[in-house]
Amino acid sequence: MKILFVFLLLIFASGNAFPEEIKKKSEEVNTVNPDDELFYNVSIGVSAFECMLGFEIQKGNHSVGLGLCRQVSYRYYTNPYGDSLLYGLYAGYRSGYLQSETKEEIDGVIYEDKKSMYAGVGVGYRWQWLSGWNVTTSLAIHYMDDEYSNPGQPKKKETSVIPFPGIMVGYKF
Repeated sequence: MKILFVFLLLIFASGNAFPEEIKKKSEEVNTVNPDDELFYNVSIGVSAFECMLGFEIQKGNHSVGLGLCRQVSYRYYTNPYGDSLLYGLYAGYRSGYLQSETKEEIDGVIYEDKKSMYAGVGVGYRWQWLSGWNVTTSLAIHYMDDEYSNPGQPKKKETSVIPFPGIMVGYKF
């Protein structure tokens, strides 16, 4: 928790360290038509929209994101160039062999393989600083369809719907 606090403090300090550069950027924003430009955002944290590490391409109010966990997302920002409310949806897929310490036991059977397909919708808020740094919080309704399997055993399917809160720290350029 201390590391996250120090990291957020450094982000805040870097945004206020060069006020003359911030003023210059704010004057440039007023002279350029930002609707014609693409913006990119790289973020890290925990979020239903981007998993743990994400990359987002934004043009105007719309953005498309790719997450580390093989997922894609779409978001709509009410104010794309500053602090903004956001709405979005996402979908993804994960599969793999479960390690011995993460094997799951369901109904007395220990499963070795797990495939997950998931999707959801959510809302959030992004605080955007002129330095490029941003913090995004979100809350999503997360639907997950898991399939467990073993060689020679019947497959087991489970579905769940859970709330998924998130917080990400990013840099927009």
